[in-house]
Amino acid sequence: SLGTPCPSIETPDCEGWLMKLGGSGVTPKNWRKRWFVLKSNYLYYYKTSFDQSALGVVTLPGYSMSLAPEIKRSFAFKATREKARTYYFVADNQEDMNKWMDNMAEATKYSGPLITDGGTGTPDTGSPAPSRASTTSGSMLGNTDDLSGHKSTLQ
Repeated sequence: SLGTPCPSIETPDCEGWLMKLGGSGVTPKNWRKRWFVLKSNYLYYYKTSFDQSALGVVTLPGYSMSLAPEIKRSFAFKATREKARTYYFVADNQEDMNKWMDNMAEATKYSGPLITDGGTGTPDTGSPAPSRASTTSGSMLGNTDDLSGHKSTLQ
C-alpha cells in the first residue's frame, strides 16, 4: 500500500536508487531519482529511504523486464506488460542494472500469495526471501516525475 513506511519494510529483496521516467496527464515526462524497495511481488518507490509513505507501488507479476534501447541513456531498462503502463528505469552502472533486472524478473514470476498483511512489508508466505542487495551511489537530481500505475499525489 502507498501508506507503507519505507523503514518498516523488513528484509527487502533489493533496494537502492534508480532514475524513473514519469509524467502523465498534466505533468511533463521527465526523470526523477527515487529510492526503490523490492519486496516479494511489489516494487515500492519513495523520495528518500526515510519516507513514511510511498509515492507509488508496482505489482510486478505479469510484467516482463528488458533493456530499453529506445531510451538514450546508459543502463536503461523497462518493465512492460500488455495493456498496462510501461515503466522505464535507469541505474547508475551496469552492476546495479543487472541486479535490479534480475531481482525484478524474479518478482514478475512470483506465484505465491500477494502480500496481504496490511502493509507491514512482510510477505505472508513461508518461503525464504532472496538475498538482500543494496545500492547507495548517485546523487539526487532535480525536477522529475512519479510513474505509479496508481493515482497518487505528486510530492
